Amino acid sequence: MASTASLDVLAIVGTGFMGASIAVAAKRRGIAKHVIGIDRQSAQQALSLGHIDVQAESIAQLPQLCSQRLAQDNRCTIAIVIASPVNTYSQIFSELSNLSQMLKASQSITWITDIGSTKSGVLKAANNLGNLASAFVSSHP
Repeated sequence: MASTASLDVLAIVGTGFMGASIAVAAKRRGIAKHVIGIDRQSAQQALSLGHIDVQAESIAQLPQLCSQRLAQDNRCTIAIVIASPVNTYSQIFSELSNLSQMLKASQSITWITDIGSTKSGVLKAANNLGNLASAFVSSHP
């Protein structure tokens, strides 16, 4: 991976067609040292196809994966793309809010975005982000 990567970790929640496409583009451009796919169903396939570097089953694994993958570094910057069905966002945002309390001082979430097709439910669910609300920028595919 390119040494000019501005992020240590790009975490993609949902590694189906859209999430995997984002992962492939991110890897090609070298924007992150590691691309982590968080998905209980399709992350294994994304990993075997080389779309992601690491698979995880839950958001709660991010601090540990940061520490393992970047043991030589003192910091870990994380960006998160939510590429799952909009009806899962409320739960995902709650998990992200909990994540902010689990991060070590050397780990930080720089931004969170989504690719959900509808926005009213997404913005309502974003109320569950807690301390991470200021890092969230909603987008559209």
